[in-house]
Amino acid sequence: MRKILAVLFMGIMMAFAFTACNDDDNTAASGQNESTDMIEVVFSVDYPDESGITDIDDQVIQVPAGSSVLDATTLTVEVISEDSSDGSKYITSIGGLAATDSSGWVYEVNDKAIMESANVHKLSKGDELSWEYTSWEDMDN
Repeated sequence: MRKILAVLFMGIMMAFAFTACNDDDNTAASGQNESTDMIEVVFSVDYPDESGITDIDDQVIQVPAGSSVLDATTLTVEVISEDSSDGSKYITSIGGLAATDSSGWVYEVNDKAIMESANVHKLSKGDELSWEYTSWEDMDN
């Protein structure tokens, strides 16, 4: 009788061990244990002097690879955006400073003006993302 119980006990323990190992294999295969690749981006926001809001100068942030300008910005500061008719996002406020009829937010990546919506343009490792509150009148000149 003892031998039967010992064999039964060993069988249960082996089944338990096999199931536990098998669950780990399935979890790894499904990507649940894999870490997300992160990239570093340099982030800046230039607020107008009269706003009284302190600029963010060259802050190194980590974002998931494949992040858009909007993704990186919302991870760093409070952002309000609206959907355009074409599905792009228009930034209406950053850090509590809202756009008006005569001014708003524009961004550059690596000192180049990007003419894509913030939710469309993807960032790469080492990119320098900067936002500036700009008067539309200044842009016409």
